[in-house]
Amino acid sequence: MSGLSAAPPVTVDGAASASALLSYTGPTRDLVVAFKYGRNRAVGGWLGSALVRWLGGVEHTVGAVTWIPTSGIRRRRRGFDQARFLARTVARGTGLPLITTLARWGSRPQTGLGRSRRLNGPRLSVVLHPSPEPAVGRPVLLVIDDVITTGATAGAACTGLVRAGFPEPHFRALAATPG
Repeated sequence: MSGLSAAPPVTVDGAASASALLSYTGPTRDLVVAFKYGRNRAVGGWLGSALVRWLGGVEHTVGAVTWIPTSGIRRRRRGFDQARFLARTVARGTGLPLITTLARWGSRPQTGLGRSRRLNGPRLSVVLHPSPEPAVGRPVLLVIDDVITTGATAGAACTGLVRAGFPEPHFRALAATPG
């Protein structure tokens, strides 16, 4: 992936491990913008395939893939949920099941918000589909998102999953903002 920079280290509360593939700068930012806002699913497919190739073995320690949902407003405007798209690509590429575990409610899009507002931000809830199983039967999850900025949303997601009985989720993002 010539010309694209590696992501800075990321930390996510509640996650057994967390990392991002690329730095959300320059060409990576342009590709993500084309995918998210330009609805360029071919670019999304390429980015998702890169994510699958990069997982580095974590796919062998998890039982299912889930994603951090975008806000309802963004999903309606774009016509799709970019994190779900990436998670579906990861699930197909690894042979793991894709399951819905998180719902976003009452939160505004976080694009353009400063760090302190993001950290006070996202309202996510854990939803269990199909019906709740005993905690012993819940898989270790691979949680996918497109871009991690402060880690607030990813932390809320992973912490909520742990509280709901999903052991040690692993978080992976396509890109991370520097600094």
